[in-house]
This record gives sequence, C-alpha cells and structure tokens, in this order.
Amino acid sequence: MNSADLGGKNLREPLPDRTQSSYSFHEEWEKRFYTVWFALVGYSRASGDGRLLRPGPGVRWAMEQTEPSLYMQQSYYERFLYPIERAAVASGMVSEAELAARREIPFEIPASRPPGTSEFAPTAEQMSVIMHRNMIPAMPETRPAQFAIGQPVRAVGTGMEGHTRLPSYALGKRGVVTGVRGVFNQNDAMAMRSKAVPEHVYSVTFQSSELWGNADQADEVCIDMWEGYLGAEPEEGIQ
Repeated sequence: MNSADLGGKNLREPLPDRTQSSYSFHEEWEKRFYTVWFALVGYSRASGDGRLLRPGPGVRWAMEQTEPSLYMQQSYYERFLYPIERAAVASGMVSEAELAARREIPFEIPASRPPGTSEFAPTAEQMSVIMHRNMIPAMPETRPAQFAIGQPVRAVGTGMEGHTRLPSYALGKRGVVTGVRGVFNQNDAMAMRSKAVPEHVYSVTFQSSELWGNADQADEVCIDMWEGYLGAEPEEGIQ
C-alpha cells in the first residue's frame, strides 16, 4: 500500500479521522517506539548489524507490503512499527513467540541496566546527529540536469520492481518541469538495498484533467520526481 499512490482511487472504506496531526504523539507507546527505533539505527551503524530496517526508503518499501485494509486502519506510528517487527522476525533477531510475549509484559527499565549502559546505546547528543543525518541534503552535481524549467516531459517510470516514489496515476502522463531541485539519492534503488544512485530531482506540474480526465481544467498537481522517472515530450504534447 503506497501512501503516495492514493490519488484518484476509490477506497473500500472511509478514511480514519485525522482531525489531529498524525505526526504528534497520541499515546505513550508512540514516544517509546520512536526513541527505540532511532536507538536501533545508532546500534546498527555502530555495530555493523544491518538486520533491522533503517529510516528511509527501506521502511517505506516494507510498509507498502502491508495489506491495504490493515494499512488504512493503522495509526501513523503503527505503520512504521509493523514492518520493523516483520523485519526483526524475518532476520531471526526475534521469534514470533518472543514478539507476542513481549507485548504482554508491562514496559519497565530494569534497575540493573539503567539507560545508556549498553555498549552501543547512543547518547542524546549522538541521537541528535543520527536524526539530522537522516534529513538527507542535496548531493554535489556531477553532470548537468537533463531537463529545464518549462520543458514538457512524460512520466515513464524506471522499470524497477518494488518500491517507487512515482504514483501510478502519473505514469504515462504529460507534465511540465516547474522546478529543478538538485541531486538526491534515488529512493527506488536505495529501498532495494543496491548502491546509491544520485539523480536530479524536478518539480513537475500536471493538469488535473491530464491525470484524471474529468477534473477541473484549472486545477494542477505538482509532483517531485527523479530524473529516471521522466522522458522528454514534444512541445505539442502539452495542451
């Protein structure tokens, strides 16, 4: 279930109420999960243990394997917790029985192991560095951008299976480049655990009627897209 791919689809059930920000903490366990997850990132980087999913495309790809009806009912943090639990079981880090048993035990910090005493447990200062590193900056340009502002393009996709940040409703559709945003690692390749693939990113504006046919001609949709998602389109291709 790709959360970037819901536009223009008829859902089987109403969307859950999201009157509050999905990014705020609504329950105590969400704060603990967020902290533990990034602590595991610190452990993974310090110890070289790569069995758990890290923040970024890998988690997004795993999240997309969630059955759609379950995905639509999960809270924001449940959508991250579920694939991480699956990855922990699949890697052999924990068993299904251990995971189920852990859910039945009230959360407590053992007196014999106060916070921060594990060999790889990151400090608050280290956690700040880890979290800021995950705010991925633009990379140096090693070649010029293939497309320019005002140029017509068509969304063609990469041909890779698995995770993608290209919504299916835009595939094959015509748009116009309205921004050149710099070079970033292409998330499709990163999610599938291959080497980093830096590509130029563009803002591409599509008329809503191009995407969905009967939409208002005055409406537009702007999507940030990697260069590999795009192909050149003749000027007459844009109405």
